[in-house]
Amino acid sequence: MALAGTLHWQHASREGRPLFEGVTPRIVAHYFGLAACYTVNGQLTFYCMILADPGTFTLGKSVAPYLVAILLRLTGQHLQQLQWVCIVLMCTSLATTQYDGCHARGVLPASAYFLIAFATCITAVSSVWNQKVVKGFTVPVNLQNAILYTFGFLLAMASYAYGPIAVGDKAPPPTSTLGFFSGYSPLVIILVLFNAFNGLAVTLVYKYADAIVKNFASSAVMAIVVILSVYFFNASSTVHTWLGVVGVLTTTYCYMNIAIK
Repeated sequence: MALAGTLHWQHASREGRPLFEGVTPRIVAHYFGLAACYTVNGQLTFYCMILADPGTFTLGKSVAPYLVAILLRLTGQHLQQLQWVCIVLMCTSLATTQYDGCHARGVLPASAYFLIAFATCITAVSSVWNQKVVKGFTVPVNLQNAILYTFGFLLAMASYAYGPIAVGDKAPPPTSTLGFFSGYSPLVIILVLFNAFNGLAVTLVYKYADAIVKNFASSAVMAIVVILSVYFFNASSTVHTWLGVVGVLTTTYCYMNIAIK
């Protein structure tokens, strides 16, 4: 919120434009709805991680590109055949990276599958919704970000103050003198900043590309992180893992350099 607001204020001052150029009640309502979706999705992620392992959660979220493509098609955006082929292959490759044929997994409770499916649907809907808002209004991108994150900040604080909080066994004691900032270390602060920069960058992707490109980029990053985890953090890997990584990177290259052209 602070980064977006500062960037917009500098741009408006330099160009001599009104600070709230093009802002209407309609776009404010859109971003309130989007902020609510992102807040709910953030809370759902914590609950999903309690009920399911990260691999199963990621596997469920891997269908998001396909759902995004369907929603974009329903809202009028044309996708040609090669784009559909890449989307299906991407979802398949993501599922492959998360499949461990030798690891015996217990059956998750129905509530876990419901929450994962709900979170995936929210991700797809919010991605398409955000793209339509970014492309459909002439409001400067940084001002749109500032509005979105202002609502996001208020809703997140309300959720923290009044809503149930999903916590793990390592939660800090309530008597901590740091209160709200208990557990924050320099590494956590850096992570928060990286996520802030990522949020600003995603809006530019929606503006100049589309939500499918955003999901492809996120999937490619996930595949690269798998490689880094294996080599630098001794994470376990299988043949399925490497086949999935190759599939993700190859499909991303095909979509970015062939399909969308």
